[in-house]
Amino acid sequence: MKAKRKYIIKDQILKTVFDTKNKSCLVSEISKKLDIDFQIIHTLTEDIIHKKYLSDEKETSVNDIKFRGDKFVAITQKGRFFLSNGSPFIKEYNSMIKHKIWQTLQITASVATTLIIIAVSIWAINVADKTSGLENDIIEKNEIIKILNLKIDTLKKDGSNKEETSQDEKKKE
Repeated sequence: MKAKRKYIIKDQILKTVFDTKNKSCLVSEISKKLDIDFQIIHTLTEDIIHKKYLSDEKETSVNDIKFRGDKFVAITQKGRFFLSNGSPFIKEYNSMIKHKIWQTLQITASVATTLIIIAVSIWAINVADKTSGLENDIIEKNEIIKILNLKIDTLKKDGSNKEETSQDEKKKE
């Protein structure tokens, strides 16, 4: 049985007991009025008694084994107040569903945030690796430029030395 159906039946049980003349009746009578299996009504009635919306008046002796555990139940003041909210068990069910949806959304948001953080971290590492690679390239190219500048300077000196020697040779001639 689906959860929502259980909450609907609990509302029906509480309303059935409230609508009876003495505000009390047998669980088997509730089962017959609602046309729902006795075991289901008995089990859900026990849940309602546990929440103190119904009181467990007294157990009756029955000849039919099908109705073993049949008992009188009466609506309590707490049950009357609870019932005054319309369909309280359905509202409780809807609240529970909203809470589960909210929890699911929170978990989904947490997972999404974590994945985004991981993706940004990986991206940052890759960018840092590329940056350090570019920095190394720049350093290598600067070294090459220095070497070439030295060679140029050397060639200029050699060229000026050759010019001076050629001018000295012309003067000697």
